[in-house]
Order: sequence, then structure tokens, then C-alpha cells
Amino acid sequence: MINELTKHIRRRIKASGIRALCRHTKTCGSEFIRIDVPSCGTSFTESEQREIKLIAKVNKLTLAKGMEIDIEQMTNPKQFVFLADFAL
Repeated sequence: MINELTKHIRRRIKASGIRALCRHTKTCGSEFIRIDVPSCGTSFTESEQREIKLIAKVNKLTLAKGMEIDIEQMTNPKQFVFLADFAL
């Protein structure tokens, strides 16, 4: 299920016109979906950050330790890591 969710999020990000790398990773028994900028020296704009967070929130992902996603809080503009433990 997590692979399908990763593919779905990748498609939604692409449909939004955002260039990003979207991967599924597993670390210490937890499953994550990582979204990175496509190349060095670039970062996501504030509107792209909001859109990525909205896509993650709609798909019931959380931040680390199950923290709810705040769409307006600007964080690392180069990478997002969302927890997907519900999908196990």
C-alpha cells in the first residue's frame, strides 16, 4: 500500500506543476515518504511548500512522531519527510 501511496503523491505533485523527487524509505521500522528538490542549489518556493504539505495532509500523512502538518509553517525548503506508519 505504501508504494501505491508514494506513486499517488508523486502524480499529485507533478499535476500541481512542482518538480520534485518523491521516494519511499524505511528506517528503523518506520516508513517515510521523502520529497526532495530535483537538483542542488534549488529550493521549493513558499507556494510549492504549501501545496506539498496540503497533498500530504489530504493523504493522511504526518510529520515525524505523528505531529500534524501545519500548512502555513515554513520549514526546510529543500526536503520534506512525512511519516506513513498508518499504511503498514
